[in-house]
Amino acid sequence: MPVIVVTSFVNLVEEHPSIIHKRARGDGSYESDLNRLKRISDTGLTRIIGGRGEIERTLSKVFQRNLLPQINKWEDYGQEDSSRTEKALLRHTLSHLLQLLDDDGDRCFPEEVYLTPPLTEKIRTGSVVKEKSSDQRFVVMNPACDLVIRDNGECNTDRILIVEIDSKTSLFPGHSATGLSKSQKKDLEKAYRNNKSAYYHWLPRTDFFEGGFLNFRKLSSLSSEEFNERFEKPAVQISPSFVKDMVARFSAYYARQGQPDIDFEHLINPSAVQTGNSQ
Repeated sequence: MPVIVVTSFVNLVEEHPSIIHKRARGDGSYESDLNRLKRISDTGLTRIIGGRGEIERTLSKVFQRNLLPQINKWEDYGQEDSSRTEKALLRHTLSHLLQLLDDDGDRCFPEEVYLTPPLTEKIRTGSVVKEKSSDQRFVVMNPACDLVIRDNGECNTDRILIVEIDSKTSLFPGHSATGLSKSQKKDLEKAYRNNKSAYYHWLPRTDFFEGGFLNFRKLSSLSSEEFNERFEKPAVQISPSFVKDMVARFSAYYARQGQPDIDFEHLINPSAVQTGNSQ
């Protein structure tokens, strides 16, 4: 639960993730404290997390309806490899939880695109990494199977594939946050719907990540040593739901083959073509 501490000894209060605000008794008011807690409650967070939250209730249903009826088989797996079985059960349980959201037609908020900070420092498909020598950011594009860690502690690949992120201002230098013309608004809307170009993919801006546009043409391949020397640990990870579309568009861009242009003028206006010569 989020906690606000009001005390005469603010400097003695130790830091804790649950403490969202600390103040002396003479600073602020209890009304403002309660209003802040109400704003948090209005997000639904306290109804999702906790012993009586939605996640706990759903987990209980999954346990009773989906896992217990199959427990005999899971017991067999546990006898073979307890640690592996535990991870498998976690994946299986999460799959049931995600199923509840599959038919949700609500539009997502930009923050849902990212996981930050990631719960692991290992790079994944969709890891956003920053150069140590600059503010330039890239996204890891290796297939997930490439990045699996083997028994020797190394990845399944000796090359890390990265795509550079172009800033919004570099793509739209004449566009400002205010006073956009109709054509500029249309241009931005096309870009945000990923209809601007086959080789751009939009990453929305948030308070913790400036976003931008993945430029599939700015592709690099580095050895693991070069990658670790050049980049910081990932502080942002694109969430799995959004990685799928990003990878699909990346694959489609490089898989395109094209075809020769076809003379279609006589199909539109047959009278414009006479004996093979256009008039």
